[in-house]
Amino acid sequence: MSRRIEQPVEVVGTLEPGGSGGGTGASIVWGHRRLRVLECLAEWREAGRWWDGEAERRVVRVLTEGGIYELSCDAATGRWTVERVLD
Repeated sequence: MSRRIEQPVEVVGTLEPGGSGGGTGASIVWGHRRLRVLECLAEWREAGRWWDGEAERRVVRVLTEGGIYELSCDAATGRWTVERVLD
């Protein structure tokens, strides 16, 4: 089960699948919380609504010390968003 969030988040470090630590000491800062990324579980690309001018997004599923999150990065702006929190 998951909850749709769609809120801005800051990603510190790099998120790369296949390695523990999610990259080089990666963490996410969401609101007043900083969550250390324990593992980057998956990564994929999603096409945006091109007819509305949306760019492609990179989506990353990460395991943090606070749970599992799906984050997306807008290819045009480089801005990260928390898309979902998975239970």
